[in-house]
Amino acid sequence: MRARGISFWLACLSLAFSTWAVAAETGTLEARWREELSSARAVVGVAVLDENGGEAGYHADVPFPLASVFKLHVAACLLERLSQEGGSLTQPVRVARERLIPGTWSPMRDELGAEGFTLPLRELLRYMIADSDNIACDILIDMTGGLDRVRACAASLGGAPLELRENEDGMHAEIYRQYANWSTPRAVARFLRGFFEAKHIAAPYKDCLAECMRAATTGRGRLAAGLPPEAGLAHKTGTSDRSAGGMRFACNDAGFFARPDGRRVYMAAFVMQSLESDAATEALLAAAARIAYDGK
Repeated sequence: MRARGISFWLACLSLAFSTWAVAAETGTLEARWREELSSARAVVGVAVLDENGGEAGYHADVPFPLASVFKLHVAACLLERLSQEGGSLTQPVRVARERLIPGTWSPMRDELGAEGFTLPLRELLRYMIADSDNIACDILIDMTGGLDRVRACAASLGGAPLELRENEDGMHAEIYRQYANWSTPRAVARFLRGFFEAKHIAAPYKDCLAECMRAATTGRGRLAAGLPPEAGLAHKTGTSDRSAGGMRFACNDAGFFARPDGRRVYMAAFVMQSLESDAATEALLAAAARIAYDGK
């Protein structure tokens, strides 16, 4: 494992110690999550925040690899800037042939062809969020000004701690680079609340991201499986590769939904180091969502 992986684990130890040292957390949500999730052959972290400032969590301050959840940070950074500048969501974006690399997940490339094309910015965002398109993500990172700018923007919206060192192409170049981009469940939930409740970001830009998240085509066995349709889930998943030994580095989901009383809830649920099957790993996230929806 390279230095970035080691740095990730040092951060895990320093931030997780206080969480794991408290053997008897209080609160019904925390107790139910512990009962449901602690026996898995994986590390699970959950955080929920409501629009009134209420918070609950389980391993909520432990660092987890983000995988493609970091695409939310990229989108939010770009949309915040567009809102400040009055930029158009329909402005054309040229995708050159050389950007359409093979061997990475890209429904956009597969649907529109590998010779290059032009599409509206809103559509590029939809490919990145709804379809988790890796090529669209790396193009949009460049449009924001790079990962350092994305990290600073996300931090200003409440999303710290956060580390972003690799784009999608970089993460897929070496398996342990999955650990280069990380945050905590609580930080991701706070970041989502910070973006969608920010007064300085105009409604059309918030609506754009929410629409992309509601159109998500990935992760139907995760948060969505634990929530009824009337919850109106809007979310973004992240999935890593498995190691040679069969360990899944990350299986994640983050977004927002409405509880039965109408309160909006922001939620991040992450699994790392999973030795469970894909179905069993996703079921952990579904269980976490079901408990969060019940709210008791």
